[in-house]
Amino acid sequence: YRDSLPEVFATPELLGEAAFEEYRLTIGRGESLTVAEQLSRYGLDRKYWPTPLENPQSAQPRYPAPGEQFDGMPLERLLGAGAFSRVYVARQPKFAMRPVALKLTAVTSVEPARLGRLQHTNIVPIYSAHYDRGLLGVAMPLLGERTFADYSGEKKPVSQAASTVRVRGEPTTVAGSTPASPAQVESAQPLGRLGWRRASELVAELSLGLAHAHERGIVHGDIKPANLLMGDDGVPRLLDFNLASDASRRVPATLVVGGTLPYLAPEHLSALVEGTPVTPLCDLYSLGAVLFEMLSGRQPFPAHRGEFEDVVEAMREDRRVVPPLPPSIEASPGLRAILAKCLDPEPENRYATATAFGEELRRELADQGLRLTQEPSLGHRVAKWRRRNSGLLTRLAVVATGAIALAATLMAVAWRDQTAGLTAQASLATFEAAALSARMTLGLPQLEADLRESGLQSVDHALGAVTPRGVWDRLTDIKQGPVRRTTSELLSLVDYHNGTDSLRSLAATLPFDLEPVGGRPLVAVQGVLQTGRFSEAVRLLKAASAQEPRDPALWLQLGIAEAGAGKPNEALASLTAALALQPDAEVVRRTLAHVHQDAGRFEDALAQLSAISGEGPAEGAVQINRAVALMGLRRHKEAESAATAAIAAGLERPRSYLLRARCREELGDSEGAQQDREAARTSSPVDDSDWAARAIALEEGSPEGALSEVRRGLEQFPRSVVLLRNELHLVGDVLKRRDEALVVARRISQTLPDDVPAKLGEAVCLASLGKYDEALTLAESISASTQRPLDRLQLGCVFALCSVDKPETLPRAVECVVGALAAEPSLALRAVRDPDLAALRRDEGYLSVVKAAATLLASSAAGSVPEASP
Repeated sequence: YRDSLPEVFATPELLGEAAFEEYRLTIGRGESLTVAEQLSRYGLDRKYWPTPLENPQSAQPRYPAPGEQFDGMPLERLLGAGAFSRVYVARQPKFAMRPVALKLTAVTSVEPARLGRLQHTNIVPIYSAHYDRGLLGVAMPLLGERTFADYSGEKKPVSQAASTVRVRGEPTTVAGSTPASPAQVESAQPLGRLGWRRASELVAELSLGLAHAHERGIVHGDIKPANLLMGDDGVPRLLDFNLASDASRRVPATLVVGGTLPYLAPEHLSALVEGTPVTPLCDLYSLGAVLFEMLSGRQPFPAHRGEFEDVVEAMREDRRVVPPLPPSIEASPGLRAILAKCLDPEPENRYATATAFGEELRRELADQGLRLTQEPSLGHRVAKWRRRNSGLLTRLAVVATGAIALAATLMAVAWRDQTAGLTAQASLATFEAAALSARMTLGLPQLEADLRESGLQSVDHALGAVTPRGVWDRLTDIKQGPVRRTTSELLSLVDYHNGTDSLRSLAATLPFDLEPVGGRPLVAVQGVLQTGRFSEAVRLLKAASAQEPRDPALWLQLGIAEAGAGKPNEALASLTAALALQPDAEVVRRTLAHVHQDAGRFEDALAQLSAISGEGPAEGAVQINRAVALMGLRRHKEAESAATAAIAAGLERPRSYLLRARCREELGDSEGAQQDREAARTSSPVDDSDWAARAIALEEGSPEGALSEVRRGLEQFPRSVVLLRNELHLVGDVLKRRDEALVVARRISQTLPDDVPAKLGEAVCLASLGKYDEALTLAESISASTQRPLDRLQLGCVFALCSVDKPETLPRAVECVVGALAAEPSLALRAVRDPDLAALRRDEGYLSVVKAAATLLASSAAGSVPEASP
């Protein structure tokens, strides 16, 4: 709870309430706990304790007995009792002794405040709220004593279902000494024997009350048979608006006993575990589950027992599919379709409002065409029309020829409507597929040119599917809403990557207005990622992916954020989740390959790239990434072939030529390497990586010229980390201008505050300038985050430089560099040449490890010699 509700623990008044409630429940279980112990446990001052409660026995409230009075109201009999409340039949002397249902509770309740805002035929209202003997009393009209739970096959009396929440092992008290009312004496029909029409009528009426509550911002959160009153006047009504924000958060495990869990939506089950808000769509799912039970006589999903978290997980697994209504159950095809839509595991596929759900039920009962639900068949629509127009058909039968002609016309109209509807559904499916592809691609903070073009094409494809008037007007309101929201999100991503002009031109083609998308996580996190606040992005995206766990675009973004935060293992897990949800998404495989390459896992990177079948520019991008991975494996001949394939596919850019130059240099083709370097210097750059490649091609012969190229690139891409790191390398390592390098390093850290390599670069500059204390402080702060071998090597550089003044850091330097070389032997050459590691070359242990790594590297190179031969 401290993690979920920090505001409670930060506010003494609220913490006092919570600590008191925990104390009361602990004492109620018979455990030993004093007020002083509880105050000490939470560091609370006694003034924040809600009551001067010293007697442990008084933690359990004392409820009055029938025959006593509560705030002047005589209590006639007990209807039922549970862990947190008692319900009585009482009389109100101030109102001519009218009978009321009086609910008494010792638990702080939001029910009076909520029900006071609701005035509807299908909601049990409140007359008044009372306080007496430390208890809260809520007086409600006595409209009946039977709930829908009384229609179960076991024929339990209503008093056994009066309590919403029951403590594990505590039986509900049943009043049996007072004669039951005529309504209770009446034999109850099992839920499954009401008939589908009567069951639909009752649920349609309840949906009106639910809609009234939802329109006023109130989610019931506990729709189940025991909370649905069957009034003596035959009107169904909603009961108990207290559970969702109160009792269920205190004792979640009791929901298994109370019978709530079997009716909850999958996202509602998740909310119980994770503490997230419950939405109106959860209420609709629960009402659909009640309808399922009314039709079939059983709950839609099997019961589970055990530990609370295990039960919730099993129930979430059950709800991955729509529960099938048995074929033997009498129900119209239209009602089956309505029920299936209501119990869809994906909230966006259900009815958007309780009003829409009830309206569909009423249309089915009236034999009218469904507006928001796909009709099961053309025959079903025709049968409805016949029943609705039976008198007309009888009269038309007198004139047979006219009847046949009219029937043919009606059939043609129905067929045309059906065909148009199917076309709209197909267009909607095309939109959803293209929109997902665009979201996954344009949701990335930085894009290679081919990915940006692919993402923009997907947006065009998506909008082209639904924007024609003939398609858009055929979509129902419930379908138009998600299309409008997704389109708004797509155009915000277009604006981010391609500029406002593109956004305006696309928006002008739409047959609808855009919606604000500031709260959409895919858009909101773009700026966070772009500014390098990876830890913040991880937090936001974890929350978003928990809310929408089947959205691969969020998992992809989360993987990128985790990689940026220096958490490669977590990044791989998130990216694997994205790939599992969208196995054909090439953008995920390319991102996975990058993460594997950064971690030195080149074989894994190749495996991902080999699964991609790119064409055109995409093929060039895949081939150049294959070349990088092959170079890491020192398979230079294959790497050269891959680089050549990238150039042939249209990637005639500086980085392609520079990579091939390196391959040819390793293969002994100096002339070819020189030609490629010249091509790298003269070919036109497209992105920041190309500018960096042009600089690298100049570095050996003209470091100042290379620095000039980097700074030209930064004029075009001022936030490019690739170019900033190259600038740092040139001014710090090549030109030895460490003061200037420190300025660049701090600029990178400001651009990417969570970036480990940036902080390492800053620490190296500080150490090389003799600012050892600052360097060590910074190095220690990021030591735990240096997971990559290259990062460990850089950390070793910091400790090695500081050892000049602080010899005790030398063992740390050796430890870091040895660990880096053990994980990535190819760093041996850098370790030998790097002047920042000069202090280590007096350490025998360090020298033996470098020699071993160099031997391993030479052995690997020797094994690759045959590939250079014809």
